Amino acid sequence: MRFMCHEIANLHEPHWSRSCFSPLLLSSNRRRRYSSGVGHRKIMQANRTRLIAVLSLLALAIAAWWLWPRESPPKTTSTRRPAEPVERTVDRPSNPEPVLSVAPPTMVREDASAPSAGVIASALWGGGKDQIGRDVPEEANPEGPMSLAIGPNGTLTVLDQVNGRLARYDKNGRRTFDTRLDALYPQDVTVASDGTTLVLDRLKDKNVTVLDPNGNVVGQIPLEGTSIDEPGGITGVFVDGDDVYVEREHGALVKVGTKDGAPAQEPEELPGRPSRDGSLLLSAGIIDPEAGRIFVSAIQRATRDHLFTRELRLEEAVMYLVLLDSDKHGTIYVAAVIGNPELSPGDVRVQLVCLEPTQGAPVGGAWMPANTLPDETFRDAVVLDEGGVVYAERTEDGIIYRVYHCS
Repeated sequence: MRFMCHEIANLHEPHWSRSCFSPLLLSSNRRRRYSSGVGHRKIMQANRTRLIAVLSLLALAIAAWWLWPRESPPKTTSTRRPAEPVERTVDRPSNPEPVLSVAPPTMVREDASAPSAGVIASALWGGGKDQIGRDVPEEANPEGPMSLAIGPNGTLTVLDQVNGRLARYDKNGRRTFDTRLDALYPQDVTVASDGTTLVLDRLKDKNVTVLDPNGNVVGQIPLEGTSIDEPGGITGVFVDGDDVYVEREHGALVKVGTKDGAPAQEPEELPGRPSRDGSLLLSAGIIDPEAGRIFVSAIQRATRDHLFTRELRLEEAVMYLVLLDSDKHGTIYVAAVIGNPELSPGDVRVQLVCLEPTQGAPVGGAWMPANTLPDETFRDAVVLDEGGVVYAERTEDGIIYRVYHCS
């Protein structure tokens, strides 16, 4: 893949150039030497023969160049259709600054052929002590772990709602303890820097359950009666300092309470997701799915000034976004499932792109396999504080949590 970065105003359509060939001219000496009509015709015939030979060689060269095989990053056959992906097509920011259009830089897919390459945790399907639940009903979509979150010191929390619990792993991938959940239909989880855990149930209980670092329930923040008109339209739960936010239909974040379990006293909204370093508010969306065009926009949190809107042209058509997050260094991560699922079989994969935080210029990327199971999920990827993406890879036997880095 080529790396090109330029302003949209400077984009040009490609032009084809043609090489022209003129018949060979006979010198006056040759015309005098072959004065007979027969000799003249022989010369013209020889010239035409040479011209045809040259044109034939040129045509063969063009055909060979056109048919020469091009390398393409590996693809994964998938039939998976998440019921509610964390990001979908959204409108571009109103009155944005000039959009910068780029193709992400060349990406090297990490070698995940070895079973332990980049793996931080794994589990077999089931209801046992070290397993993660997966339900495969006869007349409904299969359901696996809905979400995951990164906590202090690189700890991993998995929302194992099939078994009614949170599975906790340390940074070495060891299952440390489980937390029982009373929520009827939990779908998302996030963990604060002090270990406080927040669990979203937008459909049944319609609240956010707050648990302390030991798994004890601190309180429950209601979603009804707030500025959220329809809790079923919530697309994520987030914690920023002491404040708890929910995302309204992939748009603004609405403050609903604090991590001590108290409901919010005054309505407050953020026009984007807070970056991990606290300096930006981020948003992303799809511009043209067929053309593989998406955008990432950043607003300076302190002043609410628009910083940049960066357009990215991905390798293939975009199905939906699966990640918008950042690390503590400010690097922004965006990932999308790309490909054509209508083909038989459908070839899809996940393209990850990393952006620097001042102008949104791409600084690397990676390929990740698309999940092939048709499980309902809410969040399959999350960014580590120090950089890198933890991605949930589902198989028929179990689930693997693997780290990918932009390169």
